[in-house]
Amino acid sequence: MAERVSLLDLVQVHHDVLRDVLRTAAEDDLHDLLTAAAGFLVEALGSAEMAQRGFLETATPLGRRHVTAEVTHGGSRAATSQPPT
Repeated sequence: MAERVSLLDLVQVHHDVLRDVLRTAAEDDLHDLLTAAAGFLVEALGSAEMAQRGFLETATPLGRRHVTAEVTHGGSRAATSQPPT
């Protein structure tokens, strides 16, 4: 994939295609089509979910350590983001 696609773009394309498919689908096929469409979207978004979880698991402890260090060593610097004097 040479071009980056945002999650919002992916969901919009998924919705557009699903809408077009459902317009011409036989009523007997609707349940299977919706189930397959939902499964596809979950799989497509799964890697983004894993990346976000990994980021949050890493960023949260690092952020807490940074704030703790600022408060411990710099007084109100953490709240005001002032450089050390």
